[in-house]
Formats: sequence, C-alpha cells, structure tokens
Amino acid sequence: IDFLLICPDGLFVLEVKGGRVSRADGVWLHTDRYGGVSRKHESPFDQASSAMFALERELRQSLQDIRMTDVLFGYGVVFPDVEYASIGCEDDSALVYDARDHREPFRSYVTRLSEFTRSRQSRHCRSIDPNEIQLISDVLRGDFDLQPFPELELDEARRQIADLTAEQRAVLDSSESASRLMIEGPAGSGKTILAMEAARREARKGRRVLFLCFNRLLAARIRGDLRIESYAGKIDVETFSGHCRTLVEKSSLSDQFKTESEGVADEQLYKTLLPEYAAMAAMERTAAPYDCLIIDEAQDILSPGLMDLLGEEVLDGCANGRWRMFLDSNNQASVYGAFDHAELERFERATEKRADLTLNCRNTKQIAIQTNIVSEPTNRAPALVPGPPVDFRKYRSDTQCRKQLEGVVAELQAEGIANGRVSILLARLPDAELEASLVEQGIRRLEESDVGKLGTAAMHDLTWSTVSAFKGLENDIVVLVGVQDIEKGWWRGITYVGMSRARVRLVVVVHSKCDAKREERFARELERRMGAQEMIT
Repeated sequence: IDFLLICPDGLFVLEVKGGRVSRADGVWLHTDRYGGVSRKHESPFDQASSAMFALERELRQSLQDIRMTDVLFGYGVVFPDVEYASIGCEDDSALVYDARDHREPFRSYVTRLSEFTRSRQSRHCRSIDPNEIQLISDVLRGDFDLQPFPELELDEARRQIADLTAEQRAVLDSSESASRLMIEGPAGSGKTILAMEAARREARKGRRVLFLCFNRLLAARIRGDLRIESYAGKIDVETFSGHCRTLVEKSSLSDQFKTESEGVADEQLYKTLLPEYAAMAAMERTAAPYDCLIIDEAQDILSPGLMDLLGEEVLDGCANGRWRMFLDSNNQASVYGAFDHAELERFERATEKRADLTLNCRNTKQIAIQTNIVSEPTNRAPALVPGPPVDFRKYRSDTQCRKQLEGVVAELQAEGIANGRVSILLARLPDAELEASLVEQGIRRLEESDVGKLGTAAMHDLTWSTVSAFKGLENDIVVLVGVQDIEKGWWRGITYVGMSRARVRLVVVVHSKCDAKREERFARELERRMGAQEMIT
C-alpha cells in the first residue's frame, strides 16, 4: 500500500503512479522522472483493490474491540503528473485523482471516493469516531522507541576507537632506527599500547627487554598482554619500586636497607630511600644488563638519580644505550608528586628522537571535551568518536555521595551492563562508611588477577579502585566518585586521570562547590571553540 487514508468516512487504499503512464498489449508501463521503466500485468486499480481486501481481512482479525464489519473500505488510484482519461471497464473516474484535481482541495477527491464506494455497498456503513481511528492507526503503525542494547553501543564505540591507532603505529615505524626515543602524549593517546608494541618488536629481534611502569595493576595488565606471544628474546615487566626492591634484596645492602627503612614514612621510602639504595645495589650487578629499556608513564618514575640507576640496567647506559620512554609531563605529573624536571632534562639531552602523540584514541569526544573543561590540562589531544554525554551527579555531603553512587550502580545493573565493563574509581581511599556501602553493594577492590578481565563479561563482580592505583588502565564505563576540588594541582591531576580512564561512558560524582569553577571553565572552553568554529557537547 502506497498510502492508507484513515478518516471518519472510512479507510481508503491509495495506489500512486507518478511520472508517465501507458498501457500496451495489456501491460502497464510506468516511467519515472529518471527514465526508469517498470512493467506490470496487474493494473494499479487491481493492485489497490487486492491490497484493500487484504487489509480488511487483517483488521477484522486484529481488532476485536471495534465493529469492523460495517466500516467502509475503499480504494483509489492517484496519477499526480498526468491527466488520466483512459477509463475502461476495470475502473471508474470517481476512483481517480490526476493532474486536473490539483486545482481543488484534496478533500474533494476524498468525498468523491467515499460517495462512490458507498454507492457500491449493499450494507450500511457507519462513520468512524476519533478513538477508533487512533486504535486502527496504533494496530497498523503504532508508536515505539527501540533503544539499542547498551552492550552493542559500547562495542560499536570501542570498535571505532580501536580504528584510531594508525598514527601511533606510524610514530613507532618512523622511529625504529633511533636508539633512544622519547614519546609524549596526553591521556588516551595510546602510550601504553605503543610501549607494549615497542617491547614486542625488541623481543622479536632476540633482545632482552626490561619494561618498567609505576602501577602494580598496570604492570599486571601489561604482563598478561605481552605473555600471549612467544619471543626470540625476553621481556621482564616490573613496577619501578618492585624492581628497586629486587635489586636491593639481591645485593649486599639488603640488611642495611631493612634497618634504615624501619619507621620511615612510605612517601620518603619510595621517593628517596629505596631508589638511592637500588642505585647502589645496581652497581653490584652480576647478571648481564638488558639490551633495551621500556619506560611507560615515565612522569611517575622520573625522580632524582633515575638516569644513574637505570644506566646500570641497560647495555651502554642511558646516555648511549637503547631505550624508549613514554610520558605525559604536563597533565599527569602531579598525581604522585615524584616528577623531577631536572631528571627529564637529562634524558632529553640523551634522546636521539622525540615524537608527540596528538590523537585521543581512548575516549569519546564527549569524555575528552568534558575532561579538558573540568581539569584544564596543558596538553590536549582531540577525540573523534561520538558517544553519550558525560553524566555529572552532584553531592553536598558524604552521605549524599554514597547515595549517588548507589543510584548509579542500580541504573547500570538495570540496563544489564556486564560488571566487568564498569570500573568505580575513588578519588581517595574510602572511609569506613563508604567501604561498608561498597561491601553491601557487592563491590570489591580490584586485584591484579582482575585487570585482564576489564571490559569483558568474564568478571562477575563490580570492582573499585583508587584513581592513582588505576592509572594506566581503562574501561568502557567509569564512575568517578568523590571529586571535591578541581582547582588545586593534585585534585586536577586526579580528576584528569580518573575521567580519562573511561572509553565510552562516564559518570562523575562531584561536590556541588565545584559548580562555579566548572561553569567558568565551560564558558572559557565555549568561547575558545566559538573562535575556532568548533562544536561542543
């Protein structure tokens, strides 16, 4: 049926034949505006009549609440572009609307069609009231709103994001000959993916590789990803502090370090004491140095004396040996507070080639834009893949913060999102009340054995982590909880890292006292984009 007209007079099937119309040897020819010709042995009147009877049978079966036996069913044929004068025994002029009818309201044709159809009925046909018209319309073409399955939306966004890795591969390809390579890029630019690929390429050539990062959970993820392939060489993945401790424990300084480290605060222990002892212990090495050094998230490791320490670990030292360093010296350096600009300058002087990553291949556009607005990082990379808006949930007290988290978790579970595709990130370690709430909701702390299951349905539980412990990792959906400040350096760093962990969907539970600063930064970003004629979501 081309058009079905439902009105108080009845239901009328309209067959429309635009363009040129002809009939030759009983075959109907219809020529459209582009010269295309269709041939039909059945006349348009027969087509409309057949469709009308089929519709009448269907509605009588489907609509038991309406007395359809005395409702008028009719049909007509519309030739909008020609004057149809070839009336034969199979049709009647009352059924036809053609170019001549343009001069009159369309209602005139409907009245003519209705009167002609009634004249052919042996039974009385009643009018249809508005409620019945609505019921008929609902049965034939009712309203609906079909939402895509959340899992499918996540998968599609992930697929599009994964396609954006050509730039990263090109950077590595063009830098293959450089012995000492420094690659910088903001969160989401693919530094860790590139670092792992660099390690694979080195190991495939038979080289022994030491891969260092800061986070225990990130090291577990990298170790699991690199373990999939067998190599001619070898890759050892360790956290920086773990590697330092191993060096010390295997040296003659082990007992002395244990004695001196007793009662020392963690910050001093890991920032100063352990690296100093590790540097001395490295000089006692008995095993051969590594052929290549890979450092991921180097801004978290760059502390005074690092070059001297690692120089003992790699063949020919850091000044002349082979290494690849990946870092974000502008945006993420404040999270752990260990970043040392003087040490970065030492590595820069030894660098043979430097490259910058300029494309965000982790986050959707909405997440990248809002992360930039809230945290105002120095270095930014544009994202290209669209996604849902960032969801900000406000709170004024710790109790409200917990309630907001409970509400978000309930909504995600109602959507049927797999637990492994959701990560709950806390700005700080939970207090007793929040920890009890997490336990009550069945949300446990993320462990090393879990990181390989992030983003999959293989993990049965919802998990939480602090932002700092989750650094370097990512997931499809992130719920960032407990943002209390977006002005101080540490808070901006934590907010930046936490928000940028989300690939597709992001919920931020933020204190309402941050509203004014968020609005101020939004206005500034909007002004900047208007000047550059960019859209903002």
